[in-house]
Amino acid sequence: MTIEIRHGSLLDARERHILHGCNASGGFGRGVAEQIKAAYPAACEAYRAEHRARGLRLGQTIFVDCGRHVVVNCITQGRYGHDAAVGTVYVDYDAVRLAFRSVDDRARREGFSVVALPFIGTGYAGGSWARISAILREEARWFVPVVYSQDGRVPRG
Repeated sequence: MTIEIRHGSLLDARERHILHGCNASGGFGRGVAEQIKAAYPAACEAYRAEHRARGLRLGQTIFVDCGRHVVVNCITQGRYGHDAAVGTVYVDYDAVRLAFRSVDDRARREGFSVVALPFIGTGYAGGSWARISAILREEARWFVPVVYSQDGRVPRG
């Protein structure tokens, strides 16, 4: 599937479904998650409730209807940190694949055909956009991925 890239805020996406990466350790407060928590507190509440009740698994997806958007919390990393700038990679590429596959299956079953996302896994998670975009192209069969870039740049790697 071809990936479309748009300049602008993910939270202003005209697509109904927006997804982003989260960690499995219960933290929901940095990067895109921080913005989503401010705009859609229910997405954070659902994430934390799932963490408390059952724990979070790599590759898991939590769909939360927040009105204008359905937010998809994708558990794409086991833990979080703040040293991706020095080369630490927190994103789990297998978890990214499982999460994209889950979204694709839901798109097939529910009939939505486009999903908005950031450059998932490349910020604080330290991942390679080349690897993540390759996974996205392989797994997105039922939806068109639209990636929003706040600053208009595509991450290296």
